[in-house]
This record gives sequence, structure tokens and C-alpha cells, in this order.
Amino acid sequence: MARIAHTRHRYKRPPREKETAKLAAVLAAALLAGSAAAREIPYSSSMDGNRLLELCKANSRDCWNYVNGAADTLTLFTWSALLMGLRLPFVACIPQVPTRQIVEITTRYLQEHPEMRHDNGANLVAFALTEAFPCQTAAQ
Repeated sequence: MARIAHTRHRYKRPPREKETAKLAAVLAAALLAGSAAAREIPYSSSMDGNRLLELCKANSRDCWNYVNGAADTLTLFTWSALLMGLRLPFVACIPQVPTRQIVEITTRYLQEHPEMRHDNGANLVAFALTEAFPCQTAAQ
């Protein structure tokens, strides 16, 4: 009978909360830094503000899903930035509100800023939510 050799596997310990927060913040900063730099370069997205407004006016599930995803991403970036003390262009402290409210805020922003509708949809959601839910910091 063949004998199976047992080897010890060394597993890396899971990162601690602070390490995880730092990693998330670094990733968020890198993504936003790339996003900020990309504002100089024309960016092609299938979801610009015009298309997003059409979907939201039609109460489309695609609008709800897109806006909810952008809001979740913005929340990740915000908390990462706050933990690391970074200043990012998009920072919003979104309270527990229904998705309907987030969609209404975004739709109103798109209607009030037609000059920006050519921009990427996710950026416009971020602008809308940053304006609607600014973070109150100790320095303010």
C-alpha cells in the first residue's frame, strides 16, 4: 500500500482590520487618482449622463442597479479615504436611505446639470451624492 506523505501547509493569517482598511484605502486612492487623471483624457463609457437620465426617468431597473452600484463604490472610497486621512474629489457620507432616494437625487442632479451629462454616469452619481451627503468632519 502506498503511503501518502502528509505535509504541513503554512497558511497566511488573514489580514487584520487595520491592514484591510489600509489596503482598501490604497486601492481606492489608486482608482480615484487614475479617475482624476483620466478627466484630462476623453473617456468612452456606454453609460453617460444622458443615457442614465433616460433610464432613470423610465424607472428602469438598469438605472436602479447602476446608481446603487455607483453609490456602494463611492461609500467604499469614502470610508477608505477617511480612514487614511486622504482628500479625494468624491467623498459622501450616505446615510441609510432607500435606493429610491438615491435614484431621485441622481435624477434631479442630472436634470439640473445638462452641461455635464456627457460625462461618465458613475462620476455623475458621485457628484450628485457628494453634493447631497457631504461628510461632516471634526475639522468643519
